[in-house]
Amino acid sequence: MLAALWPAAPALAQEPRAPEAVDSVPDRTIATGQLASVDLAPYFADADDDPLTYAATSSNAAVAAVSVSGNILTIAGVAPGTAVVTVFASDPGGLAATQRTWVTVEMLNRAPEPVGTIPAQTLAPDQWVSLSAASHFHDPDGDVLSISAETSNPATASVTVSGDVVTITRAGTGTATVIVVARDPGGLSARQSIVIDAGGAGTARVPAPTEPRPPAIAAGRQAAPIRQPDPFPPRLLGGYVETTGHTLAAGRGHVSAGYLGAVPAAQFFDFGDLWPLAGQASYGVTDDLTLTAGSGVVIDARSRDSELFPYLAPKFRAWSNERASVAIGAYAGWSLLAEETGPLYGGSVAGSAAVTGNLILHASGGMAGYSLTSPGETDTDRFGVVAAGGDFRATPKLALAAEYRRVGIERGTDIVTAALRVLGRTVGGEAGLAYYFDADAEIRPIVSVAYRF
Repeated sequence: MLAALWPAAPALAQEPRAPEAVDSVPDRTIATGQLASVDLAPYFADADDDPLTYAATSSNAAVAAVSVSGNILTIAGVAPGTAVVTVFASDPGGLAATQRTWVTVEMLNRAPEPVGTIPAQTLAPDQWVSLSAASHFHDPDGDVLSISAETSNPATASVTVSGDVVTITRAGTGTATVIVVARDPGGLSARQSIVIDAGGAGTARVPAPTEPRPPAIAAGRQAAPIRQPDPFPPRLLGGYVETTGHTLAAGRGHVSAGYLGAVPAAQFFDFGDLWPLAGQASYGVTDDLTLTAGSGVVIDARSRDSELFPYLAPKFRAWSNERASVAIGAYAGWSLLAEETGPLYGGSVAGSAAVTGNLILHASGGMAGYSLTSPGETDTDRFGVVAAGGDFRATPKLALAAEYRRVGIERGTDIVTAALRVLGRTVGGEAGLAYYFDADAEIRPIVSVAYRF
């Protein structure tokens, strides 16, 4: 009777169960600026069939940023590096499961870009032209580009490539198109085409410069003048004698400053507690003429007093071909020391030769002098300076530089320098040591920074 009147006891309620991870969210690699989407639903399960809510965090949002919409996780590559992304799946009761995945963000490899156009060429019988393809391509990531070329009609024009130099030789009559391809290490490429006209006798045509200016093209059997790259970072001119045969391209400039560890004045005088510094600006008036203006600054480390040595230094490149260049430089300055004033002057001849695409050797010789007047006397001296060295480009942005220099030919000072150069697209620098082979065996630092525009 009681059982009939008393309602049946409810069944025992089951405890809610937490969601569980299923398999694992795969690690992934994306590029900067790239988005990656992941459906999170397959990687979690709920035994109670409850609807799940998803969320995510990044251990380094400066590398990889995350967001979740519904069950879709979106990962955005921000900067190169790695980050751990933690994903949460929660049921309505607040129970949750987590998964973690590694995200690697790499710099996006951008394709090379053509610069201007390569002019069409007309070839007479037995003529050929050579040109530097490097000036006609630009890689936005600063990658080293490999150059290749092919001709559409070998019976009219043949083509060979050595480094970045493309040589086209007339083989017969007619027309042909030469395709020049610049490829980065990641396999991305850009191309330029050159129309070749070998229809009859004549001389190879040298086109007028355009912007951006292509390298000069030579006809006949002469070597093609190929412009070497801007010297960067430039050696400070406080040493009177420039060591390379390079000049800046027209319209290009450098602003630089640093500690003059290898300045001749630091070799001939006892600087003691004095710091020899310099700042300068260089500008390419033409492709072959660079003007530099600046000032040496000597700071007393104890009193912090400073003295100036303003100077002007023109440099003219007198000759260049495919791999080498020779330049003539001059230096005119003035000492503004409190106790000694007067002119500083110098001149030099410097040459550079590209042995390989990564190794450039240079040598120079010149003269430097001064005539300083102090109360009651005038001190005048002249001395020769010779130097030889080289730069090895280990990577597109790092180079090793070494040089031997002698100041004073008969009774002089020998100095050896070694430095690491950082070659950014607009900002560069140099840091190293200068060792003096004299009685004191002195070691001085070499430090400079430069901005290119």
